[in-house]
Amino acid sequence: MKKNKIFEFIKDLLFPRKCIICGEVIPFGNEDKYVCETCRDNIPYINVKVCEKCGRPLSENETDKYCLECTAKHRTFDKCYAVFPYEVVREGIKRFKFDNIENLGIGFSKLMFDYAKKNFMDEFLNFDYLVPIPIHEKRRKERGFNQTEVLVKELSKLSGIPYDNEILLRHKQTKPQNSLTPKERKDNIKGAFFVNKADLIENKKILIVDDIFTTGSTVEEAAKELYKNGAVNVCVFTLSIT
Repeated sequence: MKKNKIFEFIKDLLFPRKCIICGEVIPFGNEDKYVCETCRDNIPYINVKVCEKCGRPLSENETDKYCLECTAKHRTFDKCYAVFPYEVVREGIKRFKFDNIENLGIGFSKLMFDYAKKNFMDEFLNFDYLVPIPIHEKRRKERGFNQTEVLVKELSKLSGIPYDNEILLRHKQTKPQNSLTPKERKDNIKGAFFVNKADLIENKKILIVDDIFTTGSTVEEAAKELYKNGAVNVCVFTLSIT
């Protein structure tokens, strides 16, 4: 066994790799470092009828092309593409964000790209820039990285679409959105972002990338700033949706 293989074997013994979907330990030698064979054979992507605006699976009471929420309110962004129901990847996202396992983002990005290839590749390749949702500098220092930047960097590698982490910046430190009501989320995120490189996005199509879509307040605020500064089309690509 070569030295690098021995190193990988010892590393897997001490720190077993876990499937980013189901959490099961991935056996040493598995070609996929992020997804176990069981999940790889049946990746639980969203594959039901979804709202054509926010990408959320429609309920039995929602027979139109839009969900009740998108019917009742104006969305700033044009369309959202969602890959997984949040419950499916909740534990993996927690490990990615809060256990500081940055490289899990590479696995998630590969699944996002696979979903795009299967569901909206023509539209996907038509975007001029990928833009991550920025986090405040204080939170970046606490976490060590911005999870959406990790997703965007790998998606850019896989697709060839350029990205820029400095197009959209955050100058307001906000409370964690998951602890707030829908109205509080909207008020909390208001005015949090600003466009730093308006010349890059003028007359361009922008795809915002985020990890979780709940009410949409965060991406709506981001889209508003991008439109205000010259973007002609702003959509959202999210790893998961509640």
